[in-house]
Amino acid sequence: MGALIEENFTCMLCGKGFADSVLERTDNLKQQDTDFRIYAEGMQPLSYLVHACPFCGFADYKHDEKLTEDERVKLSEYLQTVCRETGAGGASDINQYEMLSEIFIMRRMPSMEIADAYMKAGWAADDEGNADKSILYKEKALQYIVQALEREEVPPVEQPVATYLAGELNRRLSRFDEALLWFSRVSTQDTQLERLCRQQAAMAEGRQAENAHIPTA
Repeated sequence: MGALIEENFTCMLCGKGFADSVLERTDNLKQQDTDFRIYAEGMQPLSYLVHACPFCGFADYKHDEKLTEDERVKLSEYLQTVCRETGAGGASDINQYEMLSEIFIMRRMPSMEIADAYMKAGWAADDEGNADKSILYKEKALQYIVQALEREEVPPVEQPVATYLAGELNRRLSRFDEALLWFSRVSTQDTQLERLCRQQAAMAEGRQAENAHIPTA
């Protein structure tokens, strides 16, 4: 089981130092959903991955990159507006990942990284029982996954998983015909992924949109 520790960060945007809680690495996997969300024993990692600067509100995973001057200007203007409404740092996991997604878009990050941030925002919405935002962020994650595939941003070795995720998100959004189409496009030699596609395609055929888990055996 992981434990919380305090780690020091230097904000990539304003350059100020701040401390935030980090969950020490844990390998105690408890369960994994069919959209690849991982659950650990004890405290869950989702709440401790994003670190928002308490001074300017800029959010990132590690704060270990450099911003261009153009990024600094655009992000500063955006965050000044947002922080007037929510306060620097955000008030919930949903706010943190929503902020991260918007920042990634403004930084023109790869589509799959934007999709991943939106996926996590959707998981946070699930945890907080916010069905509307869960749907919204799953739709946005799907949009960027499809964009990444259409623009050939996804390396060939990762395309089967991205294609599967497009199918699974469509299923979770009750778009069952679209889900089946995407599942049928998955071409892989990975037997586990093949098995997962068959399982989720069967759920789509049965018009089942609920969450499901990856079998442990």
